[in-house]
Amino acid sequence: MTDILEFAGFVKEMRDAQKSFEKSRSSVYRDKAEKLQKKVDEIILQIGIPYRTSQKSIF
Repeated sequence: MTDILEFAGFVKEMRDAQKSFEKSRSSVYRDKAEKLQKKVDEIILQIGIPYRTSQKSIF
């Protein structure tokens, strides 16, 4: 099982890759961000937090 510090590390790394992609539009950063997002999503499911596939409108 992943501990909170390891999870936070994955999230930080994912956000850094997303920010780098937004600046550069490099497929390297996009691929890295997608890979890390899948890992973060897997961990969230492992610990039992429900995952919403769509956001509800606030309007």
